[in-house]
Amino acid sequence: MLDVSRIRAITLDLDDTLWPIGPTIRRAEATLQAWLGQRAPATAALCAAPGAIREVRQQMNSQRPDLAHDMSALRRESIRVMLMRAGDDPALAEPAFDAFFAERQRVEFYGDALPALAFLSSRYPLVALSNGNADVQRVGIGHHFALPSAPPRSAWASRIRACSRSAHGRRVPRLRRCCTSATMRTLTAWAR
Repeated sequence: MLDVSRIRAITLDLDDTLWPIGPTIRRAEATLQAWLGQRAPATAALCAAPGAIREVRQQMNSQRPDLAHDMSALRRESIRVMLMRAGDDPALAEPAFDAFFAERQRVEFYGDALPALAFLSSRYPLVALSNGNADVQRVGIGHHFALPSAPPRSAWASRIRACSRSAHGRRVPRLRRCCTSATMRTLTAWAR
């Protein structure tokens, strides 16, 4: 049985824990497509071609493994590649990503998510861990979290090492019990 007196903090993966990610990403991608349609129509047409976006993502995964745990950078660079392939201005990648990112923060919480966050945060420090790019402040739940937004990678690494060593006498493997596999890969990469 779980001894709750031993809990020092709770980590939460945000996507598909507090809200369903599928509808959120579909809306954000539709917003990006509309933005491109107005400012980079050739890129919008290229993105609409079946398999084009998947091909660029696979290319980015193989060419930029350093971005594997930074979904924002990976998406931004994928947009840049699509713009270049279509002959549009690659400088549009930043504002295009901003349009995507703003819509990506509009989430629809599961019915019990907000009451659960209020309950848990009144009893334990909560830490948001994600390999995605949700921003707890922009989503409107930052006040529930002890670490309200993801610090830079190096800061995460030092915090993870310190927390896992002091709490468990070991490093990241002990965290495996409470993390999704994607978050575990992110934590492991950041803690190296």
